[in-house]
Amino acid sequence: MESLNYSEAIDIYHKILDKDDLPEVKIALANAYVKNKDYQAAEEWFSQVIELPGTKATTYFQYGKVLLQNDKCETAQKVFNEFLKLKPFDLRKPTLKNVCQHTQQLKANSGEYVIKDIILNNYFIEALAPAYYKNGIVFGAIKPLDSLGNRGLFDLYFVDFTETADNLTFGEAEKFSLDLGNTSNRAIATFTPDQKEIYFTQNQTDATNSGIIRLEIVFSINYETGQWSKLLPLPFNNANYSVAHPSLSADGNRLFFSSDMPGGFGGKDIYVASWENGQWQEPVNLGPTVNTDADEMYPYFHSSNKLFFSSDGHLGLGGQDIFMVTENENGLWENVVNLGYPVNSAYDDFGIIMNDDESSGFFTSNRKGLDRIFHFNRNTEKTFWMAGVDEESELVLSDMELTTSSNNISIESTSDRFHKVTLEKNDCYDFLAGKQGYIPEDIRMCNKDITAGDTLYLLIQKELQLVSQIKGMVVDQFSGKPIVNASLMLTNTNTGSVREFVSNDTGQFVIELPGDNCYSLKASKQDFFTKKIDQTYCVESQEVRNFLMDIYMQPFKRTAEATPDLLASKTGDTGFEISQKVYEEDNSVAYLLNLYYDSGRASVRKEGIAELEKLLALLKENPDIIVEISSHTDSKGKKVMNEKLSHRRANAIVKYLIYKGIPSDRLVAIGYGETKPVNGCVDGVECSEEDHQLNRRTEFRVLGVKE
Repeated sequence: MESLNYSEAIDIYHKILDKDDLPEVKIALANAYVKNKDYQAAEEWFSQVIELPGTKATTYFQYGKVLLQNDKCETAQKVFNEFLKLKPFDLRKPTLKNVCQHTQQLKANSGEYVIKDIILNNYFIEALAPAYYKNGIVFGAIKPLDSLGNRGLFDLYFVDFTETADNLTFGEAEKFSLDLGNTSNRAIATFTPDQKEIYFTQNQTDATNSGIIRLEIVFSINYETGQWSKLLPLPFNNANYSVAHPSLSADGNRLFFSSDMPGGFGGKDIYVASWENGQWQEPVNLGPTVNTDADEMYPYFHSSNKLFFSSDGHLGLGGQDIFMVTENENGLWENVVNLGYPVNSAYDDFGIIMNDDESSGFFTSNRKGLDRIFHFNRNTEKTFWMAGVDEESELVLSDMELTTSSNNISIESTSDRFHKVTLEKNDCYDFLAGKQGYIPEDIRMCNKDITAGDTLYLLIQKELQLVSQIKGMVVDQFSGKPIVNASLMLTNTNTGSVREFVSNDTGQFVIELPGDNCYSLKASKQDFFTKKIDQTYCVESQEVRNFLMDIYMQPFKRTAEATPDLLASKTGDTGFEISQKVYEEDNSVAYLLNLYYDSGRASVRKEGIAELEKLLALLKENPDIIVEISSHTDSKGKKVMNEKLSHRRANAIVKYLIYKGIPSDRLVAIGYGETKPVNGCVDGVECSEEDHQLNRRTEFRVLGVKE
């Protein structure tokens, strides 16, 4: 567990439980599943543990967090109530008393920050924990795999950047300094105010006999010649525990860091050491307001006396969340605040920094799989959206007009249905909403009553009109369930204008078709492939036509209704057969590419080009999806050779798609070799050639969507 090898720890815990039914092992197993992001399994084991006598408060807290992660809010509240019975004076009590409301507030906090995945990430396997330095940032990163497919270690890199109101551009990233030697796994840096000293985290150079690699903070001084000195340790580094994640205060006289040294509250705590009389004094634990019995890491002390840090012990959205706490004039830490969505997510979010006025900055998240650096801007105004709704049909109206007499308000039509409205703070405004054939609607709104990021729908009444329509339902092709809030784009093929409609809460839709025009239609929805309807709808002004149709959409994420057995029996409209392999970690649906290779070769045979062209068309029709191209082998031959061959094959397909115009940041090539069979044909098991053939396959699946 301390080596972060959670999968292997899980296997060992299961073997122990096969022999002895030990409560402490069940708790350890549940926590291991949490660390491994398998919250369903964690819930199962925690549910067994809390039935045992003498269950500790910490176990109730961890179980409650797992239930929240599994969208079981009301059950989680009952578990947190049990926790508060055992710890009635816990400082997290204000949020734990109503976890459902607190979680909803965190998720609704989307209007305060604008997040961007920066192009810098594309040059590294992983990048994390930036620190401002001169005209750029210093960050820890791992370079792409070498020619032998070996993964490197973290090292420090520097890149300059230019930020304007509308743009963020980076120079070319390069190693921070060659003077600092080649110590392993270096990252998370901080600098003194004059930028003459650097402090950063690295693996301890003197590992203990336990084989566990712990962390230490070292520093280096920049000479007048421009060279950096040899690395110097901090006096409170210790071979028996980790000291990591340094952050210097703006005056350079305090050093915040994270450590699991003895005497803390449990897990990793945040400490601060003061520079006095020419040396660092004994570190001081920041106390129970900041630290919990879980892990608090990656402190960042801003010049505004705000401490930002990452924690999985304070209530959040899942994994490590970023929190903020202010130091008052008496040196005491006030209430901890979660930054909310979209800075925080269901994954690990940490390592935040921001400029002097807190209007922009960077942070790290693994929400896209591996650690990546994200940029954020903080909104100074309150922005929300408005749309008109037909009072009778309850469908969102297209072409609604929204006006106001105020000069202190911004209204922008983001589509033919929605209006982006930005209000000044602490004021009220009058709006007029209308549309031809509808009764104008007056409405008064005040900033204090609006939540940033909200969408407000205005009911508008109209006179009955006879027009042509398309009516139907949007349906999940595999589960047969209606799809709610699917986006339906209607294009006038004569003028090129586009109108957008949305399916209602039963998946149904009604689309009006003004006469003397022809129209095309396509449907889109999160976690589904875009569905383009082949039919063209033409109507004349003197006629009323009603087109009835159901639109079946193919998912690339498996839902609860679409079980693996059900999926396995389907071939979707995209024409790709579904793989028998189920990816439990993200519920993605994998599709088979009908490709063939010569023995030991990575290049696709000519008869497979049509299959690649079909995939190319799918990627162009869905320009925002990020896909993993994976190649798999059977268990014959050596594992290493199988892995290398499968990687070359997957990489060859990615290169072909890039050559055809698909951006490289939408493609991930992975060779799994023989590690992900669809059946039991592994080493040492006799199988028929037909069963081996099932494992010799090439697949693609959607990893996510570009933001």
